[in-house]
Amino acid sequence: MIMGRDRLALAGIAAGALALAVLGIATVGGPQTARAERRDALRFEDLNALAQYIDCVSAQGGAGLPQASLPVLSACAEDPPLTDDFDGKPYLYERLSASSYRICARFEIPGNLRSQNFWSGKGDFAPSTGCLTVWADE
Repeated sequence: MIMGRDRLALAGIAAGALALAVLGIATVGGPQTARAERRDALRFEDLNALAQYIDCVSAQGGAGLPQASLPVLSACAEDPPLTDDFDGKPYLYERLSASSYRICARFEIPGNLRSQNFWSGKGDFAPSTGCLTVWADE
């Protein structure tokens, strides 16, 4: 009789552990969600690096912000992150005015990104669009 109770208790503990594991994966999304979040974090790091690169480019020779595409200047960076390493698509750069621009990426889980967690410069990040709008120094 005691053997039956031990098995029943062991089965109950195993079922509880399995339920907790399933609940944990359902709550945080599992390994694929974690990989997507990491790729998004790296994309955001690229946007921040691009913002610094654009600031450098605009300061070179007093030319101001680039018009339509970003030139590659080795004085600013040897290898600026112009494309997404994961899907190979270029990041979008758009000059909005003489002193502002927008750079955008395609994020997998944009709802997990928060402006206050990443961007501390003169600008605003909109998770819904994946765009970082920056007001450059004049």
